[in-house]
Amino acid sequence: MKNVLRKVTFAITVFFICLVFCNAYALDINAIFGQLKAQLQNSGMVSTDINAVESPVKNLLAQGVSQIDLKSMLLDFVSKGFKGKDLSSLVSMVGDLVKSGSSAKSSAGFVSQAIQQVSAMGLKGNGLMAKVQGIVGQKKASLDLLSQKGIGSLFGK
Repeated sequence: MKNVLRKVTFAITVFFICLVFCNAYALDINAIFGQLKAQLQNSGMVSTDINAVESPVKNLLAQGVSQIDLKSMLLDFVSKGFKGKDLSSLVSMVGDLVKSGSSAKSSAGFVSQAIQQVSAMGLKGNGLMAKVQGIVGQKKASLDLLSQKGIGSLFGK
């Protein structure tokens, strides 16, 4: 009986420790996002665009992407004329590539190059976004395939 009581007490203690660390981690991401939001506003980005990208940016922060990389990526996309839902979609595309093992800088650079390629074709609006999504999807599939085969590290993922 004493042994069971110890195990239950230990399990409850571990649960509460995990709960505290998870909440602290969430607060850190919120605090970091708050700092990034202030930096972006000081750089001229409007609040509606910042709010539109909050969720994908927090996901990238949770994956360890730096504020500097995020700020640079967002200002690049905004300078290309993206805002609102389209801006959020682009940030999510970067997040998909990062989840597949690519670095944040290289992922943002790849999405930016895809935008330039598709823009050069004369596409705009939904057509541009669909084509960029397709290019990013192909890149993600190739990263996933390399990862499955275990050779991704050979190419500097």
